[in-house]
Amino acid sequence: MQSGDLLNRSSISNLFARDAIGALLVQGAGAMLILLSEIVLARVMGVSQFGLYATVTAWMFVFVLIATLGFNHALLRYVPTYIARESWGALRGVLQRTNAWSLLAALLLAAVVGSVVWLFQAQWGSAVAIAFTVAIVGLPLQVLGGLRQATLRGLQQIIRALSPELIIRPLLLLALLGGLFLLSSTGVDAATALALNVVAILAAFLIGVFWQRRFMPSEVSSNRPLYLDREWIGVAWPLFILVALQAVDGGRIDIMLLGMMVDTESAGIYAAANRLAEIVLFIIASANAAAASMMVRMYATGDNAGLQKLVTMATGGVLLLALPVTVVLILFGQEVLGFFGAEFSEGYMPLMGLLAAQMVVAMAGSVMLLLTLTGYQMEAARYMAIGVTVKLLLALLLIPAFGMAGAAFATLSGAVIWNLLMLACVKRVIGVDPSVVRLFNLIVRRGSVEP
Repeated sequence: MQSGDLLNRSSISNLFARDAIGALLVQGAGAMLILLSEIVLARVMGVSQFGLYATVTAWMFVFVLIATLGFNHALLRYVPTYIARESWGALRGVLQRTNAWSLLAALLLAAVVGSVVWLFQAQWGSAVAIAFTVAIVGLPLQVLGGLRQATLRGLQQIIRALSPELIIRPLLLLALLGGLFLLSSTGVDAATALALNVVAILAAFLIGVFWQRRFMPSEVSSNRPLYLDREWIGVAWPLFILVALQAVDGGRIDIMLLGMMVDTESAGIYAAANRLAEIVLFIIASANAAAASMMVRMYATGDNAGLQKLVTMATGGVLLLALPVTVVLILFGQEVLGFFGAEFSEGYMPLMGLLAAQMVVAMAGSVMLLLTLTGYQMEAARYMAIGVTVKLLLALLLIPAFGMAGAAFATLSGAVIWNLLMLACVKRVIGVDPSVVRLFNLIVRRGSVEP
């Protein structure tokens, strides 16, 4: 079947709805499970140990993004492209190369981080050194797991791509925590929680490997690998820069800065607020996961009308779900934060700023995804760099004086800047408008022709 036949006008809605519903169910369940696991951890560890746990996991998130080298985004682009073209040798080659390069980067980074934390053990304390050492064991697994997820998404196996990290890992972590309580009367510190998390990461990784092997087209293994190293690196390195900038823009860098510039208690409270705001991010990610491979095929076949319809549907679906979630958190955010512990209610004001930042992303539409999937990753990286620079400068200025509120305001400011810049670029170079403005205009026009 040709991609043009697959993505005709009548099938766009059905394909997107099918994958979006599946992704949303997994993302929604995963968000609740991750939130539940962190509430349990915060309750049993206390704000100080949970703050250390949150700080270490924030650093690990950044390390994973760095060691992946942008190849997860490259795979999301190349896997559906090579399948559509039946370039089985190139598909086998890109899978082999990206896994090898990212694994090497993860091992080197783990060695460097492990050496640094023990070199500065006297200044940072043994608890910090032990926590980082335990967490860094899972770095190679997380990096390869991210590549598995991107590959399965490219194979249009959205639910199986997302389930290991979003469902299996938090479920197993909760089960391990429950087992620890039954077998031991001692409390849970950050290092213990991180060790349990590594076990859960291993299980999720193995399941992802099984599913990738099961759903990979048989033609891949029967063809000799074709290595297009220069092309793949040429695409991946700007994506790597973009991913690194995304790490700085994300809430985890705020957690790291608060842990260094204020205290781990503030970092823990902010981490709880950020986790609640990420519910909106999960909704956005669900739409992007469902639409990504269709975006690639539509752009490759020059179907701009179909692409416009797809991105408008994605933005509408995101807002339909994100707005009620945001309203609920505005009204009851303090009470929800209280589930983490009484001290965590201080995170309400930062939560408002972080929710505003996520809604800016939702209203702009899939601007970053569109640019990275259509060959304009350098433009995306440039605009993200501008937004991140503004965010970092504001964070360094505001966090010492305003703490968590300053970090949230810096995040909101950066999000407004890079989303507006990317939206203007998407409209100019791709010729589609994924923003809420386009959706609003369509609604107004339809309303005006009603009798």
